[in-house]
Amino acid sequence: MGLVGCSEDQAGDKARLTMEVVPCAPTFIEKEIGGNTRSWNTTERGTTRGWTTPDGYVTYDVIYGPNGMFATQKNLTNKSIKAFFTQDGQETKEGIFSYYGQDQNNKDVWRLGGMEIEQAGDFYLYGFIPSEVSESSSIAGNSSFSEGAVLTLNGIKTVTPSDVCVVIGAKNGSADYRENEDYSVTGLQPGSFLVAATASSLQTPGSGNYIFLLFDHLYSAMRFNFTVDATYDALRTIKLRKLEMIPYSDMNKTKVKAKYNATIRLKSNTTGALPITTATFTGDPTSDDAAFEPLFDGEVTLRPGEVTHYLGCFIPGDTKYFTLRSTYDVYDKKGNLIRQSNVAENYINLQGMLGTAEVLRGHMYSLTLMVSPTYLHVLSDPDLDNPKVIIGD
Repeated sequence: MGLVGCSEDQAGDKARLTMEVVPCAPTFIEKEIGGNTRSWNTTERGTTRGWTTPDGYVTYDVIYGPNGMFATQKNLTNKSIKAFFTQDGQETKEGIFSYYGQDQNNKDVWRLGGMEIEQAGDFYLYGFIPSEVSESSSIAGNSSFSEGAVLTLNGIKTVTPSDVCVVIGAKNGSADYRENEDYSVTGLQPGSFLVAATASSLQTPGSGNYIFLLFDHLYSAMRFNFTVDATYDALRTIKLRKLEMIPYSDMNKTKVKAKYNATIRLKSNTTGALPITTATFTGDPTSDDAAFEPLFDGEVTLRPGEVTHYLGCFIPGDTKYFTLRSTYDVYDKKGNLIRQSNVAENYINLQGMLGTAEVLRGHMYSLTLMVSPTYLHVLSDPDLDNPKVIIGD
């Protein structure tokens, strides 16, 4: 994700930062069940306000925007970002980037609130998105913050519709780019977390303190591709209302904890190598067993020949078996509601589908689900219109 920030009203060397977020996400590595493994969306490098995303990253809108792959999951968007502004030997400053809506150019805007930069200087910037996924979080230097960091997230959900990511790179950008010009951030790469808040930019609003961030996926994910059988659709309309998912640890549907604690160790580097050296997940002993977690709540009409995508993210490692519960309404072609809140459950043995392959962090596993009933459960009055009587020989 790329963040753009500028200072607001200041007094001396002290400023409350306001940052506009120009989000982009790293590509998933997608595994089509029964198909090939491929890098996802690498050709769809996005540009926003003239900014060209680095190789391997796409704009947030490509994934979660109004025309994005997961546009139907409104709870995936507008999530806040937890940021840690660190300095060796100094107290860490914590802030939240909150979503503020769209500006006059229809660009999404996130702003940093509740924090002030008291002195100009260099910071090592770490964090994660969405901040709501964790009950509490903390950070410590990896021997020092200049060497990296150890990020601890407590009480994170085992299953979530959100693409949970951690900051893997930060860099100051220029303030003088133009709307329709190509613009890239030199030196924006994984493993580099150093950003500067300069005195001149603190005293002169809009003259600097533009910061861009890169993120990497912390969870594994499944992409559910929903469609409907054309023959059945000629008789009935299916409106999907809700998707929920529950995880298990084995084929016997042994429950896992509803929440986990995560420890992510980041190591700084100058080569552009991914800085996550380890990501350890442990079931939170104080949490309840996992129950069905909502992935989608709304209304989408399924259409033949079209696919609607939904994302379900989960803790990698312990969770390899799931039940996906779909709730939908059935209408006839006159618009009459025939069956309301019909529920279907599909058991997913992800490990069995993958064989010996591991379920990995940052990988997305794609499954297609077709609504294709074998018979009509309930007849509708319009089904009896103009009955034909055929007389045999």
